[in-house]
Amino acid sequence: MQKETIIAILFGLSLGLMVTAGAYYLRSKNQAAKITKTEKTIAETTVTPTAKEKGKLEIKTPLDGLITSKETLDLTGKYKPEAYLVKVLNNNIDLLRLDQESFSFKLNLKDELNMIYVIGVDLDGQTESQARLVVKASQTTFPPEATTAAKTDLAQNTEIKSATKEAILNRINKKLGKDVGRKRALLGKVEKVTAESITLSNDQGEFILALNQAILLKEDKPIKVSQVEVGNWALVRATLDSTETTPDLITPEVKLTPEVISFYSKKPIPSAPAVYLGTITKLNKKELTLTTRNNNEHKTFSLLNKNLVIDDLNGNKATQKDLDTDLNVLVISYQDKDKLTASHIRLLTEVEKK
Repeated sequence: MQKETIIAILFGLSLGLMVTAGAYYLRSKNQAAKITKTEKTIAETTVTPTAKEKGKLEIKTPLDGLITSKETLDLTGKYKPEAYLVKVLNNNIDLLRLDQESFSFKLNLKDELNMIYVIGVDLDGQTESQARLVVKASQTTFPPEATTAAKTDLAQNTEIKSATKEAILNRINKKLGKDVGRKRALLGKVEKVTAESITLSNDQGEFILALNQAILLKEDKPIKVSQVEVGNWALVRATLDSTETTPDLITPEVKLTPEVISFYSKKPIPSAPAVYLGTITKLNKKELTLTTRNNNEHKTFSLLNKNLVIDDLNGNKATQKDLDTDLNVLVISYQDKDKLTASHIRLLTEVEKK
C-alpha cells in the first residue's frame, strides 16, 4: 500500500512538471512572436521614405545647368516651416522666414553665368544647402563667345570673303544644334588636360569629358588644348546623351558631349556664403563672436564691411548699436582669406531700438 502511494505521488509530480513546462513554452513562444512583431514594426517605421526625407531642403526648379533664353525664371522648392531661408543669386542676398513648407520666388537673370545658392537654417541651427547653375543666352546668339570662334573660322576660309551674320549663326547652330532643351551647362575647376579629354571638379565630383570637336575659348578667343592650364575654371556647354533622361543635377554619372568650353583664369562665380545661428558672446566695434546653437562652436566675424546689413526680428533696418551680448542672431558671412566677414545679421530676439 505504501509502495502504491509513493508511485502515485511521483506520477502526480511528473504530470505537474509536464503541464508547467508546456505552459512556459507556449508563453515564451507568444512573447517571442510579440517581440518579433514589434521589431518588424519599428524597422518598417524607420525606413519609411516619407519620414526620412521630411524637412529636407528640396529644389524643384530650376534644373542644374539649365541653359535658357528667358529673362526670368522661378525658384521653387520645399523646406521646414518656421525655418529661415537664405537665397543668393550671384551677389544678391535675401533672407526670409518661411511660414509654410513650399516656397516660390521669381528670379531676374543676367546674361551668361547665374549662380543660385539656397541655404536652409532651422531653429536648432542646422543648415542645408543646394546650388543651381543657370546660363542665360538666346538661341540665335548663344554662346556669345562662339560668335568670335565661328567668325575666326569663317574668316580663315578662303572661299568666304566676309563672315556674314547668317554664316556665323549657321556655324553656331551646326555646332550647338537647335534643341536647346537638350543643352546643359557645367562649371568646374580644371584638374587635368590631355589631347583627348579634360578633367574638371566641383562639389558634385570629378568629370572626365571627351573634347572631340569642342570649341575651346578664353577671353572670347579660340585657343588650343595646349593653352588650357590646370587650375583654370571651365564653363562647359554640352548636349545630353540621347539615352539620358532630364537630370535635376549635373553629376559625373550624367553623359555629356561638350560643344563649347569657355576657360577663365579665376573662378567666375561667387562662393556660397556660410550661415550660422547662435548667441553673441563677445562684441566690439570690429568683431562679433558667436556661440553656434547646433554644436557650441565659437565663430568670430569681422564687422568691417561697409555693405553690412543688420535688421531686426521683423526684417526692418537696425544698426550695430542694436547688437549686444546674449542676443540670438543669424549671421550670413563669407570667407575672406583667414577670417569670416559678416555680410548680413538678423536679430532673432525682440529688442528695444537704441
